[in-house]
Amino acid sequence: MIVVGILQSYFPQHHSGVGFSPRPFRHRVLWSHEQLMQLESWYAADRYPSGQTMHQYAEALASLNPNSYSPTRQNVDYWFQNRRRRDSHPEVMQQREKKKMARTLWGQIMDQRMTLS
Repeated sequence: MIVVGILQSYFPQHHSGVGFSPRPFRHRVLWSHEQLMQLESWYAADRYPSGQTMHQYAEALASLNPNSYSPTRQNVDYWFQNRRRRDSHPEVMQQREKKKMARTLWGQIMDQRMTLS
């Protein structure tokens, strides 16, 4: 019981008061459409921005949607990490190729229909 008492005094209670949590509760960042479009354009220009650049990106993203949670440099860093991972995943690349081929095929079918009518 002494160990439990020490742990309770060392770790703060979870926000609901149940269990132990060594970290404070973190909210998930919900990116707005405008923020995502801006992140994608930055990603297209530079897949590996510096820490200083990501800090500037976080400030710019906060100004795009001032009424919501302001993203931090760490949030921007995580977004870039996840985006790079998504780009390099082989299954994702295969799915993209399939979608691209389907769009091309559908476009060819629609072009043929247009020329016939």
